[in-house]
Amino acid sequence: MVSPLEAMGQMVGMLVIVAVGYVAGKLDYLDGHTIKHVSNLVIDIAMPCLVVSSATELDPSAASTEVPWSFALATVLWFALLGTCWLCNHLLRTPREQHGLYLFAGTCTNTSFLGIPIALAILGQRSAVGASIFDMVTTVFNFTIGFAILSASGKDGQKKSPLDILKAPVVYACLIAIAMFFTGWQLPAGAQSVLASIGEITSPLAMLVVGALVAQADLKSVFTEWRAYPFAIIRQLVMAVVLFLLVRAISPEPILADLFAIMFALPTGAIVPTFADMCGADSELGARNTVVSTLLSFVLIPTVVAIVGTL
Repeated sequence: MVSPLEAMGQMVGMLVIVAVGYVAGKLDYLDGHTIKHVSNLVIDIAMPCLVVSSATELDPSAASTEVPWSFALATVLWFALLGTCWLCNHLLRTPREQHGLYLFAGTCTNTSFLGIPIALAILGQRSAVGASIFDMVTTVFNFTIGFAILSASGKDGQKKSPLDILKAPVVYACLIAIAMFFTGWQLPAGAQSVLASIGEITSPLAMLVVGALVAQADLKSVFTEWRAYPFAIIRQLVMAVVLFLLVRAISPEPILADLFAIMFALPTGAIVPTFADMCGADSELGARNTVVSTLLSFVLIPTVVAIVGTL
């Protein structure tokens, strides 16, 4: 593993966009009404396009061993994240009404915008297939089980039933992406280009929404959300290293254990506050967790890389 300096550029860019969203929120360019519609645009249009277009980048024939192991380890990763977050909720005595939000914030990590670029910067191009599979599998779990957990913590009258969640366009997009992967079917070049272009707006818009949500809240409260700090350290550092050792012992390819550690150390996804708002959960708490988790990533991810590189 090499120095993750290139990956830090991605993280700086992410924080800059959040800052722009904050300013836009303060200037009322992104008020509550606009945020709601932008969030719906991201969830119902941009995100499904991103998921489907990403499936065309996978080439299972290029890594016959890594592909099935990547699917298996991605599944392990998501449930390990869920278990870690459940443990943190109890250790930190998180209020019961916030349990669902913390569980979702811990499992819905920034695999698309940060995970894949960081993996490529640290592990090289060979990690592209595995990183994309990790992204796809965790997305499926987040938009099914994750949504069910998040909506269960929503406010009365705003909760979504599991059936409502399964009707979400992004769930169908995940199913289409998986079918494309296993059948080898590809979209026409023109259609792929259009979907990829639309999907590319997902992360920037989501991060603008995060900044705008923070602008509507008390900025002091963002950095005084004390549980967010130990929560991030336990999940993104301690458990990332512990589980790396376990995965390395069973994985047939060392690069998969390295990839697992990087994916586990990723911060909360910028899309979390948007999903929280959609499900009637605490979107401001989601925004605070996203900002704190991302800021801590500047220290936690390089630390994980350094520790893993010496083990």
